[in-house]
Amino acid sequence: MIDKNTAERALEKARTPASRQHLYQRLSSPEWISPLKELGEFSNPPSTVEKEDYRRYPNWPQADYLLRMAEETDSPDVYEEITQVLEDLPAVDNDRVYLQSTKVALELPADMAVRWSGKVHKWLQDRSRIPLLNADPFGDLAVHLAQGGCGSQSLYFMREVIAVFPDSRSEEEMPFGRPTPQTRIPQLYDLVIEEYIPPLVELTGRKALDLLLIPLLDDAIRYSVQDSNEVRDFSYIRRPKIEEAKRFGTEPQEILTSALIDAVTTLTDEDPRRTPDFVRLLENQDPLWPTFQRIALFLLQQYPDEAQDIVVEHVLDSDLLNDFTIEREYAMLVGTVVDDLSSAQRDEFIGNILDGPKADPPDEDDESSVAKYERFVEHWRWRRLGLVKDYLTGSALDCYNELEREYGDPSDYYEQDEPEGATWVGPTSPKGPDELAEMAAEEVLDYLGEWTPSEEPRSPSPEGLSRVLSNTVAANPGEYAPLANLFRGLDPTYVKGFISGLEETEESFDWEPVLALCRWVVTRPKVPSSPQFEEPQTMGADPDWGGTRKRIASLIRRVGLGGREAPIPFEFREEVWSVLDPLTHDPDPQPGENQHGDPYTHSINAVRSESLHAVIEYAWWVRQHVIEESKKGEPTSNGFELMPEVREVLEPHLHPNEDASLAVRSVYGRWYPRLYYIDCEWTSERRDEIFPEAKDHQPWFEAAWNAYLFAHQPYSDIFESLRPKYELALRKMEEGADFDLRHEKNLAEHLIAFYSRGLIEEPGGLISDFLIVASEDLRRHAVWWIGQRMEYWYFESSEEKKELLGRLRRFWEARIEAARNSASPQAYMDELSVFGGWFLSGQFEEEYALRRLTETLEITHWTRKYREVLARLADLSEEFPAMALRCLQHLASARGTKTVSFHGEAEESARKILEVALANSGSDLADEAQDVLDLLLARELFQFRDMISEM
Repeated sequence: MIDKNTAERALEKARTPASRQHLYQRLSSPEWISPLKELGEFSNPPSTVEKEDYRRYPNWPQADYLLRMAEETDSPDVYEEITQVLEDLPAVDNDRVYLQSTKVALELPADMAVRWSGKVHKWLQDRSRIPLLNADPFGDLAVHLAQGGCGSQSLYFMREVIAVFPDSRSEEEMPFGRPTPQTRIPQLYDLVIEEYIPPLVELTGRKALDLLLIPLLDDAIRYSVQDSNEVRDFSYIRRPKIEEAKRFGTEPQEILTSALIDAVTTLTDEDPRRTPDFVRLLENQDPLWPTFQRIALFLLQQYPDEAQDIVVEHVLDSDLLNDFTIEREYAMLVGTVVDDLSSAQRDEFIGNILDGPKADPPDEDDESSVAKYERFVEHWRWRRLGLVKDYLTGSALDCYNELEREYGDPSDYYEQDEPEGATWVGPTSPKGPDELAEMAAEEVLDYLGEWTPSEEPRSPSPEGLSRVLSNTVAANPGEYAPLANLFRGLDPTYVKGFISGLEETEESFDWEPVLALCRWVVTRPKVPSSPQFEEPQTMGADPDWGGTRKRIASLIRRVGLGGREAPIPFEFREEVWSVLDPLTHDPDPQPGENQHGDPYTHSINAVRSESLHAVIEYAWWVRQHVIEESKKGEPTSNGFELMPEVREVLEPHLHPNEDASLAVRSVYGRWYPRLYYIDCEWTSERRDEIFPEAKDHQPWFEAAWNAYLFAHQPYSDIFESLRPKYELALRKMEEGADFDLRHEKNLAEHLIAFYSRGLIEEPGGLISDFLIVASEDLRRHAVWWIGQRMEYWYFESSEEKKELLGRLRRFWEARIEAARNSASPQAYMDELSVFGGWFLSGQFEEEYALRRLTETLEITHWTRKYREVLARLADLSEEFPAMALRCLQHLASARGTKTVSFHGEAEESARKILEVALANSGSDLADEAQDVLDLLLARELFQFRDMISEM
C-alpha cells in the first residue's frame, strides 16, 4: 500500500527535472495516484516552457504515468481516480499538457472521458490554432465519446475542434480580395474532416447534421461573404456543380459542403425512406444561403422514388423555377423525373415556363433596356423548355422550335464545366518554397535586399516573394526571429511577410528581437520619406507600412496574448505596450468607412480597431498575471488601477467626436463581457457610452450591440449588467430600426435562453416585449432554437429541471392561448409549427407533451419535423391511442403549401396509429379512426386502401 509518507520520500529523492521524470517512468502501480494527488503533483503542470527545457523535457512526466496506468487497468476505481486528476487540472499555457492529457482520456470509459472533454472544449475556445498541427488526439477523443454513447457531447466537442472564424486579413492580403474562413488547423483541415467526420456520422446519424456539419457550414458561408448585406452565397459561381468542388476546393466552406453532401447521401443510402426528412432539414436552413437548397435538390435527384410528393411539389414551385442561384440543380431534378410526371403536371410546368420569368420589367423608354430584357426572357424560356421538349405541343412547341433555331440545342447547357483554360492569377515569387527553405536565413535576407522585380505584367513580384517568405518563417521561426533587426532595411512587403510567418507558426520563438522590430516599425512614419516611396511604386509591393502595422497588431493579439503556442513572457509587458500604444492612433479605419458593411468584420481588417482588440487581450493577459488565482473567476472592481495605460487608451475612443469609426465601436461590444471581468465598475459606468441610446447615435449602438450578440452566447452573469440594453434593442425594433436579420435572431436566442433560466420575470418583462415586437419569423426562430437544444439538456437536480421546464410549459401554453384569442391565427402558424421540436425533446412528461401537441395542431394542422413527430406518436399510440389519433387527424387535414407527405416512414407511423385505434372495434375510437382513414383516402393517398377491410 502506497501512502502519503512513502510518496513524499520518493519525491524527496527526485528533486531535479531529470530525476523526477525518471521517477514517473518507474512507477508501475496505480496506488501512487491518490498520495501523489494529495501532495499536489498533478496540480501544478508546467506552464509556458522555456526553449531549452522544451527540447530536453518535451513531456509532462505525470501524464505519461497516468497514461500507462489507464492503459493497464480495467478497474472502475482507478479510472475514476484518473478522471478526477484530469478534472482538477488547472488551466495552463503549456499546450502539450492538454495533448498528453487528452491521450490519457482516450484510455478512459467514454462517460468519464467526456468530463475531460469539457475542459478541452473551453481551452480550445481561447486558441486560434491547435498546437503542433496535431488534431488527431482531439478527433480520436470525439470518436471515442461517440462510440461510448456520448454522441451529442462528441459532436459539440468536434465542432469546436473544426470551428471556423472570420478572416482577419486585410483586403489587400486576401487572394482576389475575397475573405476566407479561418480554422485552427488550416494545413490539415481537409484531412481531419476526411478522417473523423465519416465515423461520427456513422455513430451519431442525423445528429451529425444538426449539431455539427450544418452549423459549421452556415458559419463558413457567412464568413466567406464579402458584404454582410449580401443575400446570396454565390455558390453557383464558386461551385458550378454542387456535387463537385473545383475552384476553391481547399477552402473550409467547400470542404464542409462536400462533407455535408457525403454525410447526407450516406445516411440516405442507409435508409432511402428518410429522403424527405433530410430534404426538409436542409431547406429549413438560412434562406440567405442557396448552398443548402442546392444540396436538397441534388438529394431529391438521387432519390426521387422515395420522395415523390416532394419532387412534384418542387418541380411545380414557380419560385424554384425562377431562382437562378439553384438553376442547375433544379434543372437536373426536372430532367430526372420529367418522364414520371402526369400529363397534367407536365402541362402545369410548361405553363409556368410560358408565363415567363419573375423579373422587374424594363424601362419602356429605353430601347436598349427593352432589347436586353426580351433577350433575357427568350434565353430563360429556351433553357427551361429544353427540359421538356419531348412533351411540347402546339404553341409551346412552336415557341421552343423558334428559340432552338436562334440559340441551338440546350441539352448540354446544365452539364457545362468551367470554360477551358480558365485560371486564377495571383502574385508569383522568383523563388519557390523549396528554394527558399534550402537557403540559410542570412542568405534569404541578402536576397530580399538585392532582388529587383521586373515591371512586366504577371512577372514575379515582391508580394509573391513575401508570401513564400512567410511560409518559410512559419516553418522555422527559431532561425529567423533572432535576425528580426536585419529586416529594418528591407521593403515593408518583406517585413509584413516576416511578421505573417510568425503569426502562422506553431512553434515557439524568441520574442525580444521581434518586439524590438515591431516597436521600430510602429514608430516610423506610415509612409516612409525615402526615394523608394517618392517614385511610382513597384507593382505588387506594399505602398507603405499600413499592411505591416496591421499584421503586427494581429501577431501580438493572436499569438503573443491570445493563448497560442508562442506566448509573450510577462517580463516584456512594457515592450508589448510600447508597440500597441502607437497602433491605437493609426488613421485606419477612417471615420465613415464601411458604413454599409459589417463593422465587426471590418474591425479585424483595419489597424486601429485590430490594435484595440489586442489592447483588450493585453488587459486580460495582465489581469491573469497580477491578480490572485482565487479571484480570476470573478469580476474585478478596480482592474484598470493595475493597468492605467489601458484605461487611458480605451476612454478616448469611446467618444464619436474623437473616434467616429463604427469598426472601433464594435470592438467594445465584442469584448464587453471581458471588459466587465477586467473592471466591472469602469465597464458599468461606460455601458451607456458603449451602447448609446440617442437616435443620432444609432449606428454606434448597432455596431457594438451586433458585435456583442454575434460573439457571445447568452451569458447569465452578464445579463443584469446589460438588461437595459436588451430593453433598448427591443424598443429600437419596435421603432423600426433596420437590424440585420441574423443579429435579430441572436437577440431572440439570448432572450429565450434568459427566460428559460428564470432571469426574465413572468408574466410581462422582456420576453413579453419581444413577442409583441418580433416578426413571426423571429418568434419562430426563438422557439426553434431552444427546442434544438432542449433534447441535450442535463440537470444537476430534479428541482432545477422542474423550475426550468415549468417556465417552458407556461410559455408553450401562453403561445397556444395567444393564437386562439387572435383575430388572425395565421400570424402564429410558423411559430407554433416548431413546437414539434419541444414535443420530440423527451424533456416533458409524455401525457403533457401530447396534450400540448394536440392543442398546437388544432391550430396549425402541420408541424416541422412531422416525420419524427409521427414516429413518436406511433410509439406512444399504445398508451395514448386517442391523443395520437387526434394528432394524426390534424396532420392528415393539412392543406395548402404546408402538407404532410404520407410516404415511407411517415406512412408506417400513420398505419401503426390507425391499427391501434381500429383494434378497439365498436368503440368511438374505431369510428374516429375510420374518419381519419376516409380523410387520407380523400387526399388520394390510396396506399391506405388495404386498411379498409380491417374495420
